Amino acid sequence: MTHPTLSALSLLPLISVTASAVAAAAEPDPVSLMALTRPAEGPTIDGWLEASYNDFAGNFAVGRNRVQVGGEFNDYGYVISVDYDDPTSSVGLRDAYATASYAGVGWTFGQFRAPTTSSHLVTESHQFFMDRTGFGGGGLRQTGLMASGTFDSFGWALAVMDDEGLPADPNDDDEDFHARVTFDVMGSAHRDCEGSYDSLGTTNLSLAVALDSGSSGDTTYIEGTWANGPFWAHLELVDAETGSPVTLAATYAISTQYEVGLRTEDPDDGADSATSIAVSRYVSGHNCKWTLQFDDGDDYDADGSEDQRISAGFLVSF
Repeated sequence: MTHPTLSALSLLPLISVTASAVAAAAEPDPVSLMALTRPAEGPTIDGWLEASYNDFAGNFAVGRNRVQVGGEFNDYGYVISVDYDDPTSSVGLRDAYATASYAGVGWTFGQFRAPTTSSHLVTESHQFFMDRTGFGGGGLRQTGLMASGTFDSFGWALAVMDDEGLPADPNDDDEDFHARVTFDVMGSAHRDCEGSYDSLGTTNLSLAVALDSGSSGDTTYIEGTWANGPFWAHLELVDAETGSPVTLAATYAISTQYEVGLRTEDPDDGADSATSIAVSRYVSGHNCKWTLQFDDGDDYDADGSEDQRISAGFLVSF
């Protein structure tokens, strides 16, 4: 019986084709321009929503809320956020800025909050109380450029921003200068939250000084924040040309689910001091919580006859 055989020469074309196919499969695809320029991770969407009730207004409303889109690529990033204003039934732009890191310094350019007081800079959903004090900007956004950084226990920020005092005046082109320095005397402060929930089991003491200088005059802010176990306290002193307001706030965590707090504000403008008493029920920290708050001292109507209110809110972050 005769068996068919293949010579070595006849196998060469088959070996060559097989080797070419293996090499082509192992060779990576060329990187596209889009892959080189787009962020390594796509944009993230987050925010929070609070359903609230105010006994003075006598109705339910949308409280603190935000929808935010942000992303990063190497040393660059961006943030855009909007919120809904229930009294005016309108949606407005809040943050719109780009970030960069160069030579160990963080840079922020666009519309953001000026580096002033902690009550102005804290993330709205991480407030223990349902509203800000109003000192230092009250959450107002301005457009400008900011440089910031840290060194050991110190933190610093310098910003030049447009004066938003008269936004309807086209000739109002003055600039405001803002500076803020923080120092952790003990521990490491949790500056992006109010209350003791995020600092339970730790001891922290931090100090901060900030300066505003612009067409409306010079204002200096001095504050101290202390946390020890379930206790948290914050003192804020303001030295402005129109007065020297003082804010004192303190909270106590009864457990990991319940926290109570008291805040008093003296505006130093002839008006009565305002006092707020609040209790929070944490379902999942600041990401999901109930808040009940009683306010006494502010004028909540035009004729000043109503100076007390009770508010309740349920906030969920996503």
